[in-house]
Parts: sequence; C-alpha cells; structure tokens
Amino acid sequence: MKRKCWSLFFVAIFLVFSANSSFAQYKFLLPDNPTVGNERWNAKTDEEIKSFVLKLLEKNLLEELTNPTLSSPEYREKRAEECSKIDSSLGQIIYTLRSDPRRSKKPGFSATLSSVISLKELTMTYLLFAKEWPDELVNYIYPESKKNGIALKIPRLKQPKDRRCVVDSIKESYESIIKKWRLLGLEVPAGYIYVKVFPSSEELQDFLQKKSTSEDDTTIGGITFPCRFIAVPWDGEKAEFKNALEHEFTHAFVNTTIGFFKQINLPGWWHEGLATFLSDDLGSHLLKYKMTSDTDGNLVSHTLESRTNKEYMEFKGRFEYILSIYGEKKFISFISRAMESGHTGNAFREVLDIHDEDKFFMEAKKWKETWNFRGLSIALCI
Repeated sequence: MKRKCWSLFFVAIFLVFSANSSFAQYKFLLPDNPTVGNERWNAKTDEEIKSFVLKLLEKNLLEELTNPTLSSPEYREKRAEECSKIDSSLGQIIYTLRSDPRRSKKPGFSATLSSVISLKELTMTYLLFAKEWPDELVNYIYPESKKNGIALKIPRLKQPKDRRCVVDSIKESYESIIKKWRLLGLEVPAGYIYVKVFPSSEELQDFLQKKSTSEDDTTIGGITFPCRFIAVPWDGEKAEFKNALEHEFTHAFVNTTIGFFKQINLPGWWHEGLATFLSDDLGSHLLKYKMTSDTDGNLVSHTLESRTNKEYMEFKGRFEYILSIYGEKKFISFISRAMESGHTGNAFREVLDIHDEDKFFMEAKKWKETWNFRGLSIALCI
C-alpha cells in the first residue's frame, strides 16, 4: 500500500464485523488522559498523525461506525460509551489540525481534515440516535426475534395517545417491509434499526439545519443516515407516517445489507426508486443524505441532496418498467445483483442485457408517460 503524504484515506475495503463487536480494536483513538487531550495531539508530528489516519484505514472504522450490528440494550449502551470517547478524541484531532497554520499548508491537508470531520459526524449520529438522553429514553420493538428489531426514541408528544399510535405504526411498517424484502429473496438484516421520532416536520428541519433547495413545498417525511439511522417526524397523520417509515426502512435495509461503501456507490435513482416502489410513498422525501469520496478514496463531503416529486416518480417508474417488461424473476435478480456488486452497471449487463443505461432511462420514462396517459384516459371514460 503506497503511503502518500496526507492522502489515501478510507479506501473502500468492505468488511463485515461480527455481531455485537466493540470498539476494542480502536483503543488508539481513546484519550490517554481526557484532561490533556488537545495537548496530546498537539505534540504529535506530521508522521504520527499520518500514521494515525492510516490506522483508521486499516481498521475500517467507517464501516463499524455506520453499520453496527448490535442486538441487545447492553451492547448498545456500551457502544454509546465508547463512541463518546472516540468523538472526544476526533474533536481534539480536528482542533489540532485547525490550530496549526503550518499543517494547513501540507499537501492533502483539506482531504485529511474533511475525513476526520466526517468521522466525527458519524460518531455523533450514533450518539444522537442510540444514546439515552434525560428527556428521551430508548424503547425496543421486536416484531419477530431479538436478532433484529428497532431501537426507538420518542420525545414527549402533544397528545399522550399519539405515543401508542407511533409505536404501533412503526411496528406495522417494519413488518410490512420485512414481508416485501423476503419476497425479493433477501435476508432481513440483523441488529437494531435506530428510529428517532421528531414531534413535527419543523423540528426535523431544525435538526437537519438545512432547508430543502427544491421548489416543491412538500415537507420532509423522513431521512436515513448511513447505514441504519432513521429520522422521521410525527405530524398526527398515521397513513403518511407509515408510508414515510416504509420508505426509510427500505433505505435502511439496503444500507445494512450491503454496507457503507457499497451503498455509497449505488446511484441515488436506484436507492430512491426502490424505496418509493416498495413503500408506494411519494412526495415527502425531498432530501437524501449523501457522502462522496474523491479519486483517491478520501471521504470528502456529506451533504443533503435535494430531490423533486417528479424525480421520485421517474425513479419509481424505472423499477415498474423492469418488472413489467422483463418479468418478476429478472426484476428480483436485477435488485440482488446491484446490491451484490454495489453497481447498477453489472446488474444491467448481466441480468437485463442492457449496455446503454441512458437509453434505458429514456425508454422507461416514455413507457411510464404512456401508462399514465392510459390511466387518465380510463378514469375520464369512467
């Protein structure tokens, strides 16, 4: 492995860790002495910090942070404690890198800093969704067995009866996606899916700290952070709430099944098209959390990507087109192959014998528009 100075971080080496594993292999991240944390990192040389980042690469911390396969409250709590310490260390490293003007002139400094910031954001995501806070307790839902389930955080809602409705809706939506997932021949992912409920769409917007750039007025129905962390608002409408949950559970099932790196490589249209197809939900998910990397494999950005209703309809139509034209068997094989390889190109070529994706997109769009017109004509005749 070439050790280029301040570059080459977080190359996609997909590794599935054993269930309920701890962060024991990441002890090098923990503060030697919390009271002198920043001094500890200020004393590091460039070579030592470079070695530290390479350790992150070797240990594949990203996969472990984003896709923890935990299935007991004890392991969840232990992970939260470890994550808090790691988050503290990452904050100290960021402070060190930013406070030394000499380091900012080093080649690849920006990529290094961005990668560490992204790591810190991922540790904070786990803490926000899994750690018990004074006004939010973690509840557990096990629809089938304790091998998989939901770790749920619900705030105080305006109406006490809403809490029971929220819990029931989450359980029903989870069970619905499990059935559909199995119809695709896929195994239900192990470990908790973390769901954090917000009292309103406005509070979810505040949490995201960014408004949708779309011109559509539809509010955010939910968002899934890599790989198994779902944020969803409760606005009092059970049907909309359940549809939004099924959409986000689909994202979580895809992400946790194939892992952090493969889910990054699959295009947005595939993620959103499948989620909309399985949930039959449209129009409330205008934002997608997206992480990107540069040509060297550095994790360089994490953004909220805007989508429109029209795009969701088009993405869903591509899956409908495959099912209608190629049949159920190839439809299922297309989904499975895309998940196995982490690329749609392989699935198109090997399953559907399609070598021009742009041409396929145009054909699917034309087919969808024709069927929409037929549906309108039938409705008018009736």
